[in-house]
Amino acid sequence: MGIRALFDAFEAKLTETLGGLQETLPAIKLSANAISEQNSAPRIVMVPTTGTISDSIGQAGFGDGVAEPRALKARKLRLEFRIWGADFGECEALMSHTAAAIHDLGWGGDSAVSEDWTKGQAATSKSGLLVVMAIVVELPLVREMPRQALVLDFPMSTEIEATT
Repeated sequence: MGIRALFDAFEAKLTETLGGLQETLPAIKLSANAISEQNSAPRIVMVPTTGTISDSIGQAGFGDGVAEPRALKARKLRLEFRIWGADFGECEALMSHTAAAIHDLGWGGDSAVSEDWTKGQAATSKSGLLVVMAIVVELPLVREMPRQALVLDFPMSTEIEATT
C-alpha cells in the first residue's frame, strides 16, 4: 500500500465511522499544499513528512508473493495529521478517530509519536483550533505485481474424452 492508497482507505474509514456515529464529516485532504487553504473547521490534512527505509527482515508482512507481494524493504513513514476543530473537544475527538482509523488500516503496525498544540496557532484563528498529531506507519516497498493471464472462456463438458 502506498501513500495515496493509505489516504484513500483512511478517508473511507473515517467517512464510514463518522457516518455511523452521525457526526459531522471533516474536510479531508492529502499534501502539505492543502495546509494553507483557509477552510473552516472541522478539517484534517494528512502530510507525509519523513521516513526510514531499511532491509526487510523475513517476510515483513502477510504477502503471499503473488496476490500480495513480499516486502523488498521495510519502510517507516512519518505522517503528520493537521487537525482543525472548533474547540479542544472537537480536536481531541478527531484525533481519536484518526488514530483508530490508521491503526485499523495498518494492522497495528503504527506508533503515535507526538502531538503539538502550538504550531501555526496565530494563523488559524479563522480556521479553528489546530493540533498536529504525528504517527509513524509501516508501508513496505514491494516488488511490482506480475501480470497474470485471465481465462475468460473455458469450455466445459460432461463427457470425458478418452485417449489411447
